[in-house]
Amino acid sequence: MLIETIKADRLEAMKARDELRKNLLGTLYAAATKDNKTPDDATVAKTVRSFVKSAEETIGVLEA
Repeated sequence: MLIETIKADRLEAMKARDELRKNLLGTLYAAATKDNKTPDDATVAKTVRSFVKSAEETIGVLEA
């Protein structure tokens, strides 16, 4: 499941002391598990797409 991959990657980032990656994955994990502690892959993918869209919009605003 994708949520398990996100959780494992966050743990790896914590061990590597990669604060940016740890925080990003933590925020993503929290958003994906907000309504359901064990979301299906479709829900996690929807959350990831939402984060990417938001980041692209933010970058667009900063570049303007």
